[in-house]
Amino acid sequence: GITYAAAANADALHDQAAAGGMTTEAWSELVYVGDRSGASVEALRMGITTLNRQLLAARDGSAQAAGAFAELGLDPGQFNGGADALDAVRQRLSALPDEADRARIRLALFGESQGKLSEFLGQSDEQVAALAERARLLGVVVGDEAADAAGDLMDGLGDLGLIVRGLTNQIGLGLAPHVAELVGDVRDWYLANREIIGQQVDRAVHAIGAALDAHGPPAGKAGAKAGGLAAA
Repeated sequence: GITYAAAANADALHDQAAAGGMTTEAWSELVYVGDRSGASVEALRMGITTLNRQLLAARDGSAQAAGAFAELGLDPGQFNGGADALDAVRQRLSALPDEADRARIRLALFGESQGKLSEFLGQSDEQVAALAERARLLGVVVGDEAADAAGDLMDGLGDLGLIVRGLTNQIGLGLAPHVAELVGDVRDWYLANREIIGQQVDRAVHAIGAALDAHGPPAGKAGAKAGGLAAA
């Protein structure tokens, strides 16, 4: 129903947000902004992951990564991770006047996902703010408390499913020895009476065949009759 669909969506957003180091509210807002800027959820996740790797690389002494952040006037040490740095990187990239420079730095910081994020990373603060406000007006931004409640509901439904499975196991496995004994008895009875059963089956097949022959005219006779009518 509606409740389940809403809870499943909010729970999924919560899990995605947690994986990216963001609040559910911030992530659900970003998902809408990204979607309206040509960036899918997967592209955003890949971009944040790659940006996080570049932050770590810059801190570990990578000249290429550190140089890309330096060109944007950003210190990698000021961010807690890719999600924390994403908005600042977008702001600085969108302010660069030369597209060739923007493309080169996007590639250095976002790797293969940069192409799918280029439109999003080119958005101005005003554009992003307008999209974020629209997301709230449309009701697609999920607050953290609502996401927690949705998670509790999904966990509870999952537990109910496990209860049903457990009862099914208890009933099914409890009856299994009795059913197995019954199946074995039927098998043993068949093996003991196999010849008699086979004879009865043969008689039944012959009787049915004879009945079908008696009530259905042979194809040759039907054809001959149809031919005679045509000639007349």
